[in-house]
Formats: sequence, structure tokens, C-alpha cells
Amino acid sequence: MDQSAFKTRLAALNTEQREAVLLESGHALVLAGPGSGKTETLAMRIAYLLSRGVYPGGILCLTFTEAAAANMRARLVGLAGAAAYRVPIHTFHSFSSELIGRNPEYFYEGASFSPADDLVRISLLQDIFRELSHDDPLRAEHSEQGFVYLKPAQSAISQLKKAGMTPLDFEAFLGANAVSCDAIDAGIAIFDERLSAKRIPAIRAYADSLLSIGVPSLEESHHAPLLAAVHDSLSRALDVAEEGGKTASLSDWKERFTRKDDGGVRVFKDSAYLPKLASLCRIYASYRARMHEKGLYDFDDMILDVLEAFRTRPGFKAIIAERYSHILVDEFQDTNEAQM
Repeated sequence: MDQSAFKTRLAALNTEQREAVLLESGHALVLAGPGSGKTETLAMRIAYLLSRGVYPGGILCLTFTEAAAANMRARLVGLAGAAAYRVPIHTFHSFSSELIGRNPEYFYEGASFSPADDLVRISLLQDIFRELSHDDPLRAEHSEQGFVYLKPAQSAISQLKKAGMTPLDFEAFLGANAVSCDAIDAGIAIFDERLSAKRIPAIRAYADSLLSIGVPSLEESHHAPLLAAVHDSLSRALDVAEEGGKTASLSDWKERFTRKDDGGVRVFKDSAYLPKLASLCRIYASYRARMHEKGLYDFDDMILDVLEAFRTRPGFKAIIAERYSHILVDEFQDTNEAQM
């Protein structure tokens, strides 16, 4: 450790940055704008840990781009010399790739998988779409443009992976939301009647009923958040209506969240999307299965597969948890659900 360089750069930090660098234990979150020294603070923090005798391989630093990882490494070399090369500094994806590569017994039943290029991924999805039944809501095909929903499905699958959701997770989520939508639809016909101040108590009772349906706790159910969100948004519209004596806020809520179906029945708008989402879930499951059959994975699979291994192989999770005594994340605000 170059103590002279460390002291010089430590002196250049402000009080809050030095506090983060010299923290003895616990969690720290550094809130600062662009160009204000967050990366330097992280590099100094790592150097400080090394100076306290922390094992270099037990300090994990995660960032978002290879360029940022290289920048962090260069900063650390100027402080810690050769020890900087023993500190794991990764992007989230390179870290996941290393975990898979170094622990093959926990992934793909020990088989060797390789990344799939764009053409292969599109080809697999096209095969899946061709096999959809003609009445499937995502089967629409244009004579020149091909399958209308293929690209949206590909994008949605990527977003699901970034959210850390496997096909089984998504299926459970949709099943729970279907329960929520049924509960919301059960009384939503109250909006068929003309809105007036006299209707506010009845609409308030409907909103409150959504929280008394016997929904399990948030930890046990995916559909509690949807019911709570609908209750909260409708309650806010009711509060505005009561305060102002006008129902414009309720009219806005009705327009935003309800619609008439093909049979003329008023429904919660999200209810109309459930069949397409159910089809997307089946496509997602088939896509994942076919990728695995061919020994392939894509960019988003790396993190998702590590998360799945953590969930299903507690021994593997314990090994990785014990390996790292300190974890630092650059640009933490950019993490998606899977990275988080």
C-alpha cells in the first residue's frame, strides 16, 4: 500500500466522503451527483480495507460497464499496487459468468453452455410462434412483417429476466393478478352509474372492500400489491372529490382504469391483458426450455441462472456468501431487480 498516495487522496475528499471511506463496519450508501467523486470514494474505501488487512479476494466490487471496471482497477493500482489485481472487480454480468464458470456443478447439470447470438434467439422464438394455436392472442402474423408480437415478446422476456423472474415466477404472478382482477371486476360496475357527489360513499365502500378480501400478507402473495395500489389510487381520487365537491377526479380514474369489454361489461383494464400475458408466459417458458435443450444462454440468463442457483442450491449460496466479506457497488441507483 502506498500510504503517501493514500493520505494525499484521502485529504482531498470532503468530510462525508472520508466518513464513507473510513467506516469501520456496517452498511453505507453514498448519495451524490455525477462527477462528484463516488468512484474515487469507492476506490479509496477498497484501499482502506486492504490497509486494514482485509483479504483482497474477499472484497467484491461491482459496476455496470467494462470501462468503469477498468477505471476502478486503474485507480486502485495507484493506491494498492499489485494487491489491486487480486480484488475482484466485475460488471454484474462478468461476475455471474465467473460464478457459472468456476462452479459448473451447480449449473446446467454440469453441462457446458455457450452464449446464443441474436440470429439463434430470433430463430427459436420464430419456431415457437409458428407452433402457437391460431386462436392464441399473440399469434397475429403480417404478410410482410411476420409475427406482430415477436419483437415485443422478446423485449418483454428480457425485462422479465432483468426483474429476476423465471417462467414459474411469472406464472405465479399472473395467477395472483388474475385473482386480484376478479376481485376488482366484481364491484367495478359501480362506475356504470352517473357520477355525482351522492355516489362517493358507495364508491368509497367499494374501494375499502378491496382490502378486506382476505388477501395474504405481502410476503405470501403477489396480488396484495395490486389490490392495495388500486385501493390507494381510487382513495386519492375520492379524497379530491370530497374536498372539492366535484367528481372530475373520479371521472379521470374511471377513464384511466376501466373499460367496456366486447360484451359491453365494464372491467378493470388490466383484466383485458391477462390472456396475452398468459400466452407470453407460455412463450417464455418454451423459449427457456429450448435454449437449455440446445446448451445455450443469453446475456440476461447469466444473472437469472445465478439467482436460480442461489434459491435452489443453499450450499452454493453459502459458499459465495462466505467468500466475500465486503461488497461495493458503483452507480447503485442503476441496478435492476435481478442485479439487486
